[in-house]
Amino acid sequence: GVRFPEESIQRFRSWTLPLVAAVNGTAITGGLELALACDFRIGSERARFADSHARFGFAPAWGRSARLPQVVGQGWARQISLTGLPVEASTALRIGLLNEVVEHGRLLDRAVELAQAIARHDREAVHTIRALYDIARDDSGGEAIAAERRLLADRSAR
Repeated sequence: GVRFPEESIQRFRSWTLPLVAAVNGTAITGGLELALACDFRIGSERARFADSHARFGFAPAWGRSARLPQVVGQGWARQISLTGLPVEASTALRIGLLNEVVEHGRLLDRAVELAQAIARHDREAVHTIRALYDIARDDSGGEAIAAERRLLADRSAR
């Protein structure tokens, strides 16, 4: 069977079509992981993000320690992860966690608009562009993801 969410997140990351996250509320820890697994994120003014790993004594194990700093930078990633405090939509937009903030009632319409814009382009070109971005992303974060897996294995062995 599928081990959720790690394998689900890996499936998101390897999906052949671009994924647009539409965040309409609070995305904490696993929700943040799923949002980060998408190509980009839009949110309503109600969107909030937080990471509760430290609060509950867990280390990340699904790639967040690599992906969050890739998206928001080291300083914001550390603040989000070490404090556990929520990041509101306006701040998430400013730091790059969200690409856009739209009115709550327009969120799904906007997500569909963006998906349709992507769908109008040459499929092979879209696939190639995503593959190139994935190579750049993985080159910079691959070791962090591998370190997460080693740490999780070490903790599980105890």
